[in-house]
Amino acid sequence: MTSFKAHRGYNLTELMIGLLLGGAVLVGLVQIFASSRQSYEVQTGQYSMQQSGQFALQFLSREIRQAGYVDSPWESENLAAVMDTSEDNGSAGDKLALQYYSDRNCFGTKNTPTAKDSTPFQLKRLSFGLRENRQQLTWWCAYGPPEQETVVQINNQVLVDGIESFQVLYGEDSDRDGNPDQWVNAGDWGNPDNVAVITLALLVSGETVAASEADQNYSVLDYETGPISSNSKRELMQTSVALRNYLP
Repeated sequence: MTSFKAHRGYNLTELMIGLLLGGAVLVGLVQIFASSRQSYEVQTGQYSMQQSGQFALQFLSREIRQAGYVDSPWESENLAAVMDTSEDNGSAGDKLALQYYSDRNCFGTKNTPTAKDSTPFQLKRLSFGLRENRQQLTWWCAYGPPEQETVVQINNQVLVDGIESFQVLYGEDSDRDGNPDQWVNAGDWGNPDNVAVITLALLVSGETVAASEADQNYSVLDYETGPISSNSKRELMQTSVALRNYLP
């Protein structure tokens, strides 16, 4: 005769304990996942914010280094690198206006001579500033023969998003010894031809919510933002660029 051994199942108490332990493990895993996701989002937002600021500074620095360049047949002409249309606008963000001769237009396309003996270099004028009531750094660019009115090719297009403040200071070399004697705002210089170095500062804002609850004040060169709500991460970035074509 075959005998069967009775099998004992789990009682209610054991089931409840098992469910509690399983729930605790599940809650822990969810918390770890949420924390990892939040950390990833913060790091991604920080990286994106830094990339935006670095791109803007690199783009501006490249144009500043070329500012004031003059090529044949205008090699004897003294072209002001910084235009007098530059502005100091405080909280509205400064405006930086530059010019130089270039063989490439505003889109980066190399200019083709219209005649055998004509020069491919033409006058290029640019300006940078903040779009009103928006966190966007925009740029304007015109290009054409110097003896004619330049043609606007880029009209206040967005260069970078997430820029809350754009401030500029100009290092003026009044005694022409090659070193700035004073730092001034646009229009406060004695002569824009004496500007040897330009310092740029950006207050870059990210989409990631800031950890701190306290409002913060930022010093962007000579401008104080005052208390700003910490509803997003921000980073202050700045650089100084020597005008390569400045001749003391």
